[in-house]
Amino acid sequence: MNSKGFIEGANGDIHVNLQTAEDNTLFHEGAHPFIKSLLNRAKAENGKGPLTDFFNSVEKELKDKGRPNGRGTYMDLGMQYAVTDADGNVLNKDKVIEEALAEYLGDAGV
Repeated sequence: MNSKGFIEGANGDIHVNLQTAEDNTLFHEGAHPFIKSLLNRAKAENGKGPLTDFFNSVEKELKDKGRPNGRGTYMDLGMQYAVTDADGNVLNKDKVIEEALAEYLGDAGV
């Protein structure tokens, strides 16, 4: 396992690599199901509603919010998971925001 942790399968088992995990890893991985649930509800709003507004605010906030120890911003981390087209447009914005917010919540938990 290369990653610090991941969620597997439909039952949502959380796996953590104790050799590479950081202090925030359990909080980070535990945040994913919650964030995914909110993102799914936001999609149902069709671009207009409180969760859509929430995620738009989160994206703006995490673009500038620095991570501990000078490791860039939370959106910088999220962009490591970006899939882009030939023009550089992000095709999986939800995943990018999910990772950025999970890392933010993970750091807040320690």
